[in-house]
Amino acid sequence: MSVLRAPWAVVHSPGYTLDMSGQESLHPFDVHKYRKIADLLHADGLLDGGTIIEPDPLTEPEAASVHTSDYMRLWTDPETMAEIFEVDYLRNVSPDTIRTRYLPPYFAMAGGTVRAAREALQCGTAFNIGGGFHHAHADHGSGFCFVADVAVAIRLLMREKLIQRAAIVDCDVHQGDGNATIFAGDPAVFTLSFHQEDIFPFEKATSTRDVPFPAGTGDEIYMALLREHVPDVLDAHRPDIVFYVAGSDVHADDPLAAAELTAAGIVQRDAYVWRHARKRGIPFVMVLAGGYFPRCPEVHAASIGNVINLAKKQGLNGR
Repeated sequence: MSVLRAPWAVVHSPGYTLDMSGQESLHPFDVHKYRKIADLLHADGLLDGGTIIEPDPLTEPEAASVHTSDYMRLWTDPETMAEIFEVDYLRNVSPDTIRTRYLPPYFAMAGGTVRAAREALQCGTAFNIGGGFHHAHADHGSGFCFVADVAVAIRLLMREKLIQRAAIVDCDVHQGDGNATIFAGDPAVFTLSFHQEDIFPFEKATSTRDVPFPAGTGDEIYMALLREHVPDVLDAHRPDIVFYVAGSDVHADDPLAAAELTAAGIVQRDAYVWRHARKRGIPFVMVLAGGYFPRCPEVHAASIGNVINLAKKQGLNGR
């Protein structure tokens, strides 16, 4: 008798919550964002007890599959980390404090992306309620990102011969420049980035395919861009897995950009990419990336909940 494979998995840990030592007001990022999303999914009855998978943190040897040793030595350097996270007070803390207080949540989330990828290969759809650090390059970090979690996951899966080809569909409002440079010239990994053209990073990298759009772009034009590019890339590249970078900073209320998507548009966007991956039988991994407006957790939770409900139609239970 065959066992029905669960159609979705959720990866999250309380360890994702950032400890900013009371300095949260100096930064646009909500340090409780990931916990709030998980709580909302529980409150909506979409996650029953025991369904969330808690990952192991990423290890430094795993990170070294992407990052240079010279750069990794700077991960406890106060000046370097203050520049990456754009928080000046980090210049005044000790390397040991950075190592023990500020790095662990990112290693936890990066480990979550790796675990979500492994789960997706088994069940088809997986969400990491965190991650998506797409501004981290092999030899430097920027834009609040120091470790390239998606790139590490791809490299590890390839090293273990679990996949041969991968695609990154990046719908954060900012270009996924880190992943673009890490996989530049690598035909096995297709990097597709939809991003506002005139904001950070101001010096753009070259993705396999870039789809820039102007400030003021709303739901209708954005969805037309998805329809033009996503099916074409998936059909032409034929990846063994899709990593979907689902930034909610395309929302009209986000303070760090000027796109004009609505909450309903983001829900529609995420479901569109998921449907096209699953239609082709491609395992799908969602990571959350950016989102800095007050209702960001509610928008992410609504979108994840919608995809979970769609995935449930493929089977009886989630993991």
